[in-house]
Amino acid sequence: MAHDAAIPTAASLDTEMPVRRPVPPVALIPPPDLDQVGREFRAEYEAGRERHSHFDELRMILLRFPAALRAADGMYDLIMERGLLDRYLKEAIFVTCSGVRGCGYALAAHGRWLTAHARMAPSEVEALGQGADLARHSESDRILLEFARKVAAAPYRTLERDVEALRTAGFDERTIVETLTVVSLSGWMNGYAAALGLDAGDVSSTIGS
Repeated sequence: MAHDAAIPTAASLDTEMPVRRPVPPVALIPPPDLDQVGREFRAEYEAGRERHSHFDELRMILLRFPAALRAADGMYDLIMERGLLDRYLKEAIFVTCSGVRGCGYALAAHGRWLTAHARMAPSEVEALGQGADLARHSESDRILLEFARKVAAAPYRTLERDVEALRTAGFDERTIVETLTVVSLSGWMNGYAAALGLDAGDVSSTIGS
């Protein structure tokens, strides 16, 4: 298990992690002026920029409600960087679920992580978001990603046989719950992006510029 809908085009996915990008002009709520943000929360925002630069546009807007920024950074640190699943597979789950929900913003953001850290080609990221099986994935990976795809689309349709298929593939209860946590975290981000208008218009080219 360890590893070395608005879908963005392959050209929109950079191979480099962005340092900082402006919030797309279509965002329904603009970010605050950093000079008007309290010193404590501005420091937290700056401290997390390197770790979470792939979704810095959203983090900037969350400064409107600093507790949300603190929650977002905390969840990412705890969920994406800890546990039994490796970071690559978690990012693949994120891209998969974002593709199911049609969230081009999150798909492109996490796609940049995959291109930068997992040497995944932009075309592979696009294919993953569209639900394709990738040659680099093992059979157990494919089963896990298919489970994540189903839960992202209709969580209430999860059946005992779905969980049993994961057990048969070698995943225990802790790993299954960890997977569901990543799926849920992606839903949290997808919801924010959609409600804030980050997916409106040609956002994928804005992110990939």
